Amino acid sequence: MKLTELKKLNDIDLKQQIIEARKSMMALRFQKVAGELTDTSGLSKNRKTIARIKTLLSQKQRQA
Repeated sequence: MKLTELKKLNDIDLKQQIIEARKSMMALRFQKVAGELTDTSGLSKNRKTIARIKTLLSQKQRQA
């Protein structure tokens, strides 16, 4: 998701997005180990998405 889309979500939805991204990250890791992963950029994209969401959550906590 893009940053503008993530900013519109509330804290509960952001936490749910983190959970989904971590599940996706685990699936990608399993594919990598099994040799089935063709698009290796998905790992870094997922890692960056998780970082974006965590950053937004911390910014919202500081504002409150």
